[in-house]
Amino acid sequence: MLTIYVDYPVIMSMDQQSPQPETLWTEANALVGQGNLLDAIPLYLQLSDLWPDRAAVWLNLGIVLGALHRHGEAAQCLQRALEMEPDSPMAHYQLGQMQEHLGALDEAARSYLMAAELDPGYLDAWNSLADIALQCEEFDLARQYLEPVLAIEPEDAPGNFLMGNLLQQQGDDEGAAQHFAVAYKFANDPACGNNLASALAQLGRTEEAVDLLHRLLQMHPDFKLAWNTLGGLLMQEKNFSAARDALERAIAIDEDFHPARHGLARCLVQIRDLSHQV
Repeated sequence: MLTIYVDYPVIMSMDQQSPQPETLWTEANALVGQGNLLDAIPLYLQLSDLWPDRAAVWLNLGIVLGALHRHGEAAQCLQRALEMEPDSPMAHYQLGQMQEHLGALDEAARSYLMAAELDPGYLDAWNSLADIALQCEEFDLARQYLEPVLAIEPEDAPGNFLMGNLLQQQGDDEGAAQHFAVAYKFANDPACGNNLASALAQLGRTEEAVDLLHRLLQMHPDFKLAWNTLGGLLMQEKNFSAARDALERAIAIDEDFHPARHGLARCLVQIRDLSHQV
């Protein structure tokens, strides 16, 4: 569910003929809660005229626009919110999200860091900083950002997922598997399960990894990465027929999924070679 600011603003006296801002605020937030984001936008725009100096209005409008992938407009709204309330961790964090979507990673990192400094318990901000550091292959910095997350909440799923990615890139598959297992347990996110399977396979626990992927795909049959990972592991076990089926499932989900296409090509070569040997 989309997280917005919902605290009730101070009531302003309004002319009886004018729309009541308290009612508009409640209705707009309720529409967001129901997933009716497009219908909420006109109400927030009305509120921006009725309550032009209320940071919460601009904050919520920015969050909604961001959820609709209108990142440039969202960033402008969030900057307006910060002009009115510069010490809002939520506004800094949301602005960082928009800046990251727009490809401005340095600006996003500064926004996330401001949110974390204003609220040291803001785990999403620390995780986002760590994610950017990982993208830039700044592994020591990523670890520095993840340490407060896992100190505050050892079972935080995003923090464990990112720490797993960090350790995997550093060659610590055992540590990576432990963190991916925590992330998968508490988030049930297929990406966590897929990475856990990859780490287990690296540790030589291929049968366990394959079993995990089969269970994962029963719950998330449209997760193409898991079909691709499963296909690769089945090829390692020389179960080429089953590998072909898994890779074809991945391609059926996304025809442009090139890793699965390359894997399928290698698999078909192996099947053809075996058939020629018979």
